[in-house]
Amino acid sequence: MGTQPAFDAMAVAFAHIAADTFPRSCVFQRLPTQDEDQIDDRGFPIAEYTDIDPDNPIPCIFIVQGGREVLIQNQQRSVTPYKVTVPALYISIDSLGMENLQPIPWGAGNRIKILADETNQELILQIYSGGDDPGPDFTFTGFLTDTAV
Repeated sequence: MGTQPAFDAMAVAFAHIAADTFPRSCVFQRLPTQDEDQIDDRGFPIAEYTDIDPDNPIPCIFIVQGGREVLIQNQQRSVTPYKVTVPALYISIDSLGMENLQPIPWGAGNRIKILADETNQELILQIYSGGDDPGPDFTFTGFLTDTAV
């Protein structure tokens, strides 16, 4: 963790609070990296996203924001942005059953998969902006992948 003990303690506390109180869970997704196989057995590029640490879902909370009109591939479309909040650190359990705090695995081009629960379906959001304000949490704006660029 960083060099600011008070900030680090706040991030750790928030990770535990989020794990106990946030109503949904999510997993971040990414495209294959350069050191991974990027073509399938037939020689076609792999364009599928891979879940990052799927065994340790990240607690999240999200709200639907007002719809917007945007240009996507030169066509005006109505999209619904989602505002997603996750803790800056999440609780990961290693192979020995030990709890570890990990930084949120997000980056440009990543997606957020909000996992289904007893009453809600799974949502996959393309990250559009956010996540760059330092604090005990990260807030992102995302769009459903069927409306993303």
